[in-house]
Order: sequence, then structure tokens, then C-alpha cells
Amino acid sequence: MSQHATGIGNIQISVNESEAVHITVNGQLAVKLVSPAFPRPMYDGDLRETDLLKAAHATVPFVGRREFLDEFKEWCLGPRPVSFRVLAEQGGAGKTRFAYEFYGRMRKQADWGAHFLRFFKDEAKEVDLWREIKVQNALLIADYASDYAKPLADLLRSLTESPRAGQRIRVLLLARTADWEQGWLSSLRSTRTAEEVDRLFHPREPIHLPAFTAEERREIFEAAVKRFAEMNRKSPPAIPNLGVFERVEVAERLTDPLTLMMAAATALHTGSAAALALNRTELAFEVAETLVAQRMKGAVADHQGLFLHMAAFATLCGGLEKPEALRVLESEGDATKLGRVADPQAFLEKLQAWLP
Repeated sequence: MSQHATGIGNIQISVNESEAVHITVNGQLAVKLVSPAFPRPMYDGDLRETDLLKAAHATVPFVGRREFLDEFKEWCLGPRPVSFRVLAEQGGAGKTRFAYEFYGRMRKQADWGAHFLRFFKDEAKEVDLWREIKVQNALLIADYASDYAKPLADLLRSLTESPRAGQRIRVLLLARTADWEQGWLSSLRSTRTAEEVDRLFHPREPIHLPAFTAEERREIFEAAVKRFAEMNRKSPPAIPNLGVFERVEVAERLTDPLTLMMAAATALHTGSAAALALNRTELAFEVAETLVAQRMKGAVADHQGLFLHMAAFATLCGGLEKPEALRVLESEGDATKLGRVADPQAFLEKLQAWLP
């Protein structure tokens, strides 16, 4: 359920039904199964350019990969009680967008529910999904699966036991890399039940997204340019002909939808030809410079330099727990001479809202 209200006065919102499933262990929230609206609504008052790059908003139409999507649906509707899959691809290739399209399609399927997994503990040994999921059939999607190998291993192992008659559960794991010989994927089978978990992957090896054609890449770029122009109330720049997208050097640099959309955002300021001449790193810099940094600095009234510095620090560390972030905030403020903030908790909460 999603609601948006603006104005003055008292506002009351009553939620009669929620599709989220909260699973607790010993009184603590361990796993949540969430079913967000898709596409996620965007409201003019809150809209930021970076929101257009997020998969959940489905800013541009789903292009290509229709047969790939059909095959995933067939996998879901197959007769096996339990089946797992891994979709592995580099960041920006469209994994999450594909997962949302798949999720949206299965939500409309009779007798099926679809959820995204959210983990709140580093283990899930006592979670019984067969008992917790009330629908007859369910698709569960775990994004950034490599970050949650331990609780995922617990969940997958629990699904090897005691399925309910006629019930089907499908689990799709999304990750940038996946290898059965090393890393997070190999850890899913590092116990005596390894063979049981292993045999439930269909296919066993990670799956990769099909590449876009030149026509599809041009279609994504054009749709994104128009959307950015609409948001900024500008006229969109001219879109190059198909021949430009067929060039080898352009095809190699602009292979994935995120890069194409970053090029579209840049094209609004530089023109299409200049934007399509940049590589992914250059485009990321342009987008970060014009979209992310400006908006992020606007999130805090003062100490904007420290806000950006902490964003970079946390990113390079791979994330920070709150107590550690509080210590770092103080020491970095002194070391960089960017100063100390009056309310560190509130400062970090605003940063966390930008970098969850």
C-alpha cells in the first residue's frame, strides 16, 4: 500500500490490509516478506532526478528480454514443490528491473503471491517459510543476495524439508557475481545438507541476462531522454539514428540500461552526441556531479562538506554500523577540519536515508 498526502491540518490514514509478512524469532524481527507497489509511484513534490534511475519506478518501458521473462514464468509454474535460481550480472545491467517485471507478472497470476526478502538478522535458522507463507504458491526474490549469505542459507535449507501438499515456492537470488567454487554461493552448501540445497537450483549454474540489440539500446536511451526532459520541463535533444548505436565503440561502452539512462541524463545538458561519446565512468561522474551531489548537499542545512565526506567514507568502508559511524563522524570532522555537528544522530539518519 502506498499513500501520499500534502496540505495542512490533521491527516488520518487507516491501513486495513498489508501484504507484508513479518517473521520473528524469539521476539525479534528476523525476516520480512514485502510486496511493494510496482511501478512505485512518484510524486512531483518529492521527485528527484536520481529517482528516475531506480528500477522500482520503471521510468522507461521494459525493453527486450520478453522471451527470457516468459521462460522464468514457466519455471515458476512448473510442478516442482521447491526451486531456486541465481541471476548474476554486473551492476546496472538490469537485474533488479527484470526482477520487478517478473514480480509484477507473478503477482497477477492466480493462486500466486510474490515478495521481496528483507533480512534483519544474520541468521534465520528457526524460520519456517512453509508455515509462514499463507498463499498456495509464492515467488521470493532476494536482491544483493551476496550480502545475506548466512540467513539465505538457513532459509534455503529449511525449504528442503516438509513441503505442504500442492504448495510451490520459488526463490530468485540476484547478485553481481556467483560461483559454486568460492564466495557467497559456495557457502550455501557448506553443511551436511549441501547436496539437498544444491539439487534444488534449476538450472544449477547462475543465469545471465541476454544482451540488448542496437534497436533496444536506442529505445531505452530515447525513452529516458524524454522522461528527463519532461521532468526538467525542457525540450529533449535530438536522438541519433540507429547507426550510431550500431557502432562497435558505442555498443561496447553503452551496453546496460543504467549507463544508457545516465547518458540520457547527461544528454539533456550536453546534447546526445557528446553524452554518447562518454564511457561509463565519465557518465557516472557527470551524473554524480549534476544530480547526486547537488541533491545530497541539499539534504542538510549545514556541514554539507562533511555530509559528502561521510558518504564517501562509508562507501569505501563497505558500510558502517551506527556506533562506528558516530565515532567516525567525530574523528573525521576533526581530522578534515570540516567541523562537528550539533546532532550526530539526526545527521547520520539523513545520511542513511540517502545511503541505506
